[in-house]
Amino acid sequence: MIVHVCNNYVSSKVHGKIVEKISVLFPGHQSVFIPIRKKSDAWVNSFFSGDVSFKYSRYPRFIKYFPFIKVLYNFLKFRRFFKGLDDSLPTRSVLAHTLWTDGSIAYFAYKAFGLRYSVVIRNTDINIFIPKLPQYRWFVKKIISNADSVIFVNGVYQQRLSERFPELYRCIRNSWLIYNGLDDFWLGSKFFGDFSSRDCVCYVGAFNHNKNLRNIYGSVKEARKSNPKIKLVLIGGTQAEFLKVVQSDVIPNWVSVLGKVKEKEVISSYLRRSFVFSMPSFSETFGLVYLEALSQGCNLICSRGEGVDGVVFGDHITLVDPNDVNEIADAVLNYYGRDFPSGNKKAISEFLDEFSWERVAHKYFDAIPK
Repeated sequence: MIVHVCNNYVSSKVHGKIVEKISVLFPGHQSVFIPIRKKSDAWVNSFFSGDVSFKYSRYPRFIKYFPFIKVLYNFLKFRRFFKGLDDSLPTRSVLAHTLWTDGSIAYFAYKAFGLRYSVVIRNTDINIFIPKLPQYRWFVKKIISNADSVIFVNGVYQQRLSERFPELYRCIRNSWLIYNGLDDFWLGSKFFGDFSSRDCVCYVGAFNHNKNLRNIYGSVKEARKSNPKIKLVLIGGTQAEFLKVVQSDVIPNWVSVLGKVKEKEVISSYLRRSFVFSMPSFSETFGLVYLEALSQGCNLICSRGEGVDGVVFGDHITLVDPNDVNEIADAVLNYYGRDFPSGNKKAISEFLDEFSWERVAHKYFDAIPK
């Protein structure tokens, strides 16, 4: 039996996908322990399966301001939960879905019950808990050094841990790099054709400073001086947010602001009209949206050292300085009217298949101690 510890289960569907796909590929019981702040969070993202059980455990809201007390409180709740599990289902291991909030519980379970565990290092661990809680770094070191395996969801995280906190990185006994998976929709609807009619630069995401919407807009404005046929399609924010971010009073007729769109089919239809997906963020952990765009035949513009730099290779990606509007504009112009080479289409398709949730779950299962 695998026991999952996941504080963020309610807020992200990624964790549920991992549990679900493991249950399909590797029959055997799984139990998921989920600390929650609100009663209404109970059963969010759960699913019916005879091999998977869920335990939503509520904790007082105020203890979120006391990280170590929160960890101890949730471990005591976990202890009661674990003792109530069916003894006929031998527990093999624990998968902690984050380093601090879940890995702490897994470490205490290791000390109390001898349970071996794997821990996943995510964005909040690298950018919040480790750097901003130096007083608990000794404890983080214990979590990492006693884990059978440490899983990174991004190569950038692995590099940052090794460079910024080498004393922690050296404690890792066995490391894995496992990216999140692509939704089946994108893998089942790949499209690499019809480049002759593609005239849009597309962006999908939040309308904020980090995503560099101002320079995305500025680069297309600059590119239109050479090719006025180029248009810009923006999905994920309001017209007011767009005007505020780009510091403009009007929306030009060559810009379409579509707001937040949940329907994948609608997003796909706009990506298929676009010859390039541009997201030169100032800081980007990975961004599955790059791969979603690639699956619909979009070339990619990404910042150096961010996003899918080091993951996607080839002529269909251009790495830029996010502060250089002219460099971004040159990348836009370079891709206009240019089809993927025929040999690349097959290679890209096979590359994307590596991000199926089935393959991701298989890697997680292999990484978990047996």
